[in-house]
Amino acid sequence: MDKFLKFLSNKYILSILFINIFFFLLTFNNPWTLDDYGYFSAGKLYNLINNKVISFEPFIFGSGYGLHLESRYMPLFYFLNQILPSSSILFHLIIVTVHTLTCFIVFLISEKIFQKKNLSFLFSLFYTLNYSISIKALSWNVFYGHIIAAFFGLLSIYFLILLFEEKRIKKIYLLIYFLLSSFSFLTTESGLVFPIIGSFILLFFFKKDKLISKFFISLFPLVIFIFLVYLNTGKILPLLKDRATNEDQTKVEKILNSNNENKIHFYRSTYAPRNLEGYVLRSIDNVLGSINLTSLEKVLKYYDKNDIIKFHFKKNIYFFLTAILFIILFFLFFILKEKYSKKNLNLITKSFVIYLLIFFIYSIIFFRRDINFGLSFCSALLLTSLIKNLNDNNSILKIRLIVISFVLPSVLYAATFFSYWGEDWGPKSEMIKKSNYIIQMTKKGELIQNLKYRTDYKNLYYLYHFNNYQSYLSKKYKNMNFINFQKTLEKDFELFQNK
Repeated sequence: MDKFLKFLSNKYILSILFINIFFFLLTFNNPWTLDDYGYFSAGKLYNLINNKVISFEPFIFGSGYGLHLESRYMPLFYFLNQILPSSSILFHLIIVTVHTLTCFIVFLISEKIFQKKNLSFLFSLFYTLNYSISIKALSWNVFYGHIIAAFFGLLSIYFLILLFEEKRIKKIYLLIYFLLSSFSFLTTESGLVFPIIGSFILLFFFKKDKLISKFFISLFPLVIFIFLVYLNTGKILPLLKDRATNEDQTKVEKILNSNNENKIHFYRSTYAPRNLEGYVLRSIDNVLGSINLTSLEKVLKYYDKNDIIKFHFKKNIYFFLTAILFIILFFLFFILKEKYSKKNLNLITKSFVIYLLIFFIYSIIFFRRDINFGLSFCSALLLTSLIKNLNDNNSILKIRLIVISFVLPSVLYAATFFSYWGEDWGPKSEMIKKSNYIIQMTKKGELIQNLKYRTDYKNLYYLYHFNNYQSYLSKKYKNMNFINFQKTLEKDFELFQNK
């Protein structure tokens, strides 16, 4: 307990804590969105229909519990959906608290690598303030699983380091590492990057002994994942195949890019085609996100009420992207022309290799441009490695330039109360109005007719008025597995008959 209190009294830790408290105060009124109800209300309604307080079906192979059964196995995510609070404020408090704990863990890992508290603070500061990457999961509730996965994943790396710090492998640390790594990818498959990050951290920054043991142990959670997914789906890595194909592209493109009028928006969406142009734009987004610049897009959106800047940006998109990349390259030249000791050059090179590997995984395999917490960690590692060399050269001005350039977008973003997030979510004031309208109408028992085709809404309405519809719901849906329950409910319009 004394060690824990001493840790919390650390001025660096208090600074990280303050930043996250301030973030919560600015965002505590983040509302539920309609998409959220398909996950949170659905699980609770399913339990009521089947007379259960809690269901462990998500963990049972072939149970039919989940919305992505053919390619994914995320039982911990679906289990947590049943027990997390219905209050959006309390839910947000829990998620921000978990994220804060993760920032503390980043500080502890960086202490093991750099062995200097000031560098460890900068490392955790970069991770904490990279809202370009974290804001979607911190604000859009349905993506909270990535916060949980990052917590378990980075905590597992910390125990992996502890495991090999001792001369003898401690079985308890080994067990904790396997459990935490498994919890991470059982929440969402983005947790798979952390065993990879951990393995390279061991290889690059710690003693070069027991290399085979280190790689086998650190990467073994990936084997566990493949085995569990096979037991659940009967397929080897079906998600990898899904990520590499464009089966939903044509359908979604008709909605997001009809008449080719919103090509850039479509190519930056989750459903972007996996072609050269798609990979280039995804990579550019991830480079900019790594240094926290994409949050400026949300800042401009907040102040550019008439879309004047947006219009000129879209019209000259490639010119602006080229200009931004030129500025980044000039900035890198400005930093890299420094003198480097052999030790620091080795540190930076290794950090860059880890960053490139994780960048490749997110940009090419996962094909994501947000919620990339592993990339946020690796970019913080690389920036801190560069700053260490600058600090050794006493280049204080350049250090300040890096820190200010990274922190300023988050300060500007905070000034908007993080009003825009996700792809097109915002402004928050309008989202709160819509959310309050849906909740108020639902509580009064008044149906919203234009939502009759939304299964999310049906889940919410039935959950609020379960006692009134218990007989009908139990007769039709009891003993049905979860996925069939949701598919049948999608086509069930009994609720709207004679209304």
